[in-house]
Amino acid sequence: MEKFKNALKSVNKFGILAIALVAFATMAFTPAKNLAVKKWGYNPSTSQWVEITGLEQSDRENTRDYKCTSSLNNCSAEFDASQNPNIDASSPQNIVPGTFAFE
Repeated sequence: MEKFKNALKSVNKFGILAIALVAFATMAFTPAKNLAVKKWGYNPSTSQWVEITGLEQSDRENTRDYKCTSSLNNCSAEFDASQNPNIDASSPQNIVPGTFAFE
């Protein structure tokens, strides 16, 4: 125990304080993580948003994916994970123009 006390006395306390300050300053200025989002496709034939999180936009036939054909409509968009765009379609993110359809 005596060796530990002597070792502690020889440590540069200002150096440790400086390291701690840099660590806390780094944490304080790190931007907040993005809220989780879900991806939705707008089906114009039903006028409803369909969740497509995990699917990819594709032009290939016979896939589980979806496609967006050229148009000025909203094909797909991302919404906060807690938001259902069929109830509240405000604040969409990463909107992809086009007409939505499953392959």
